[in-house]
Amino acid sequence: MIMDLIKLKAFCIIAKSGSFSKAAEELFVTQPAVSAQIHDLESIYETKLFERLGHRIILTEEGKALLPFAELIIKTLEESHFAVDDVRNSTAGIIRVGASMLPGMYLLPEIIASFKKECPHISVLLTVALAAKIRHMLKENELDVGIVGSYGRKHQKSVLEEKQILKDRIVLIVGNEHSWRNRSSVNIRELIDEPLILPPKPALTRQFIEDKFKEIGKPLKIEHEFGNIEIIKRMVQQNLGVSILPFSAVKKEYANGWLKVCSLSGFKLERRILLVYRKNRRMSGALKKFLSYIETDKLENLLQ
Repeated sequence: MIMDLIKLKAFCIIAKSGSFSKAAEELFVTQPAVSAQIHDLESIYETKLFERLGHRIILTEEGKALLPFAELIIKTLEESHFAVDDVRNSTAGIIRVGASMLPGMYLLPEIIASFKKECPHISVLLTVALAAKIRHMLKENELDVGIVGSYGRKHQKSVLEEKQILKDRIVLIVGNEHSWRNRSSVNIRELIDEPLILPPKPALTRQFIEDKFKEIGKPLKIEHEFGNIEIIKRMVQQNLGVSILPFSAVKKEYANGWLKVCSLSGFKLERRILLVYRKNRRMSGALKKFLSYIETDKLENLLQ
């Protein structure tokens, strides 16, 4: 029995969305054409696959029985294309990479540039967004891999796999005229009366700092609050306050002598950089090369 694949694709889209128009939109055909495909499919199986319940379109029991097999057939065909493409284009391809804000701004440009030297024919499409958005896009297969910052433990019961690839230390930054400019270390309790310039509350770094101050039972003395890390650094350079940021975000200014960096004692302050991707997903040859590159210890040089 020969069955047109578009019939199964239309069936799966309707089963998921409950909409014939949605199937028509995704398949770039008219709604009557989708209806005809489903009618043909029902003729092949000699049974109704959908029924209307008010304004909703739902699967019949026979439709529910068919759905996992239809999804498997479509998935197997897609994976066959991946397998052929891997052989044909083992050194080429496109990778969709997502990154949370700080890694996206201060680590990914260098990572991508270095990777492209080894694999010039692989294109990297970069999306920078909040970590929660990157995780959502990975779950929806809108990205192939994500690189995000984290202060917490590994997310449990998730379809995503996480691997730590870097540790980004948290440092205190002060201006060149600040009284602490020659100190190598400052205790976090000394910051209680110091004017701080910090990212806004939704930022992971801000949340982590607030948690640490709660542990010592003291409020933050926030002088300025900015969503842009570059503005925070410029404000510190002008000696309008001090800030607490991951070292990756200030290494350029530190190397050029524009800012002074002090370690913070009194608490273990550390930001984890995670590689995140869907568990058990089929990976292209290009993606495998990127993951292999990321998981080497070459990245440690980025935080020197």
